[in-house]
Amino acid sequence: MTFHVSFLSRKITRIDETVFVDPTARLIGEIVLESGVSIWPFVLLRADSNRITVGERSALLDKVMVEAPKDHPVMIEREVLISHGLSCMVVASEKVPW
Repeated sequence: MTFHVSFLSRKITRIDETVFVDPTARLIGEIVLESGVSIWPFVLLRADSNRITVGERSALLDKVMVEAPKDHPVMIEREVLISHGLSCMVVASEKVPW
């Protein structure tokens, strides 16, 4: 499978072999995709300032954008569905309820 991963110095991207990533999705920076995750068309995960982790069997649908700013890693829990077109930049240290 071919998809776009932008590797940054000292940033590690870990993608489980059971993950589906649509070829139009873009993964930037330190991203962890656990088993059974699916990333659909035009999803953007921007983790150049901090890590984004997507838990087991979660799905990010078309045109979802998640950014993890400095000092605020993002953890999407297991078995979460994030629907079409959501844009999210975490700016607080509180746990996001999804």
